[in-house]
Amino acid sequence: MAKWYGFAVFMLTVVVSGCASQSQQPLEGEPITGASEAGQLQCGPKLTGDAAMHLDLIREMARQQQYRAALAHLEALEASQVVLPAQAIRIRADSHRAQGEFEQASVLYRQLKTGCMPGMGHRGLGLIAAAEQDFDTAIEHLTQAARYRPVDARIRNDLGYAHLLKGNLDEARSHLQTAHELGDWERGSINLVLVNIIRGDYGEARRIAAQLEMNAAKWEALGREAETFR
Repeated sequence: MAKWYGFAVFMLTVVVSGCASQSQQPLEGEPITGASEAGQLQCGPKLTGDAAMHLDLIREMARQQQYRAALAHLEALEASQVVLPAQAIRIRADSHRAQGEFEQASVLYRQLKTGCMPGMGHRGLGLIAAAEQDFDTAIEHLTQAARYRPVDARIRNDLGYAHLLKGNLDEARSHLQTAHELGDWERGSINLVLVNIIRGDYGEARRIAAQLEMNAAKWEALGREAETFR
């Protein structure tokens, strides 16, 4: 079950087992875009001018996994008497989580959960629970996140992979199929191939692999990984 830890901290170096996984576990260095939480980018005070450009710079730092720099610039933004919108709080929470600072991140995710970005608050809390190998709590939060953001392919992938690690193969396949159909071919689709191999549905696994133009080496690596779930 140690594989989850790697994706729960954005695929960074804090990995319990140290083994390489061929499945595409969720990241979150970059903000997820989507419309299920209406107006989330403007949630809270709307920044303009220099403050808005500064937040754009901070968002790009987070995308580039420059988390310490992003946190420092958020402090600078606050020092200039700017009231941070929810998107900035989310970047701060994600940056703390990316570095394994779960206590700080949890406080911020709870703010989002009870505020105007509940889906992203639940997602962050779910990934933290998963990193701590509390998969029941992870599934609970990620299920709530999917309810708030039903067409967010990455959240569907998170939830599907959580079910996979818990051994819930039917639930895993359902959510990963949804992620695949919503267009998360980078993560959800590869995990869908994996779960079909685990289930013994090689025909469906090969069909999806063909859509992805998956090479033989990747296919064989997923087959080896599937053995670790049996």
